[in-house]
Amino acid sequence: MGLLDRFKDKAEGLVQGAKDRVSDATGVDVDGAIDAAGSAVDAADKVVGATESAREARDKIMGN
Repeated sequence: MGLLDRFKDKAEGLVQGAKDRVSDATGVDVDGAIDAAGSAVDAADKVVGATESAREARDKIMGN
């Protein structure tokens, strides 16, 4: 195992420990909240993409 792999493993352990402590202190599932936030960002990106597609279609129909 290389030095960078060891740092990565150590960092992952520290992050997970921090998330566990926050979850214990707040009663909020931090991993679930992170997943939900990611899903919300993905949904927003899809809305933006759909809006841009609708504008492009409108411009083509209007001859712009």
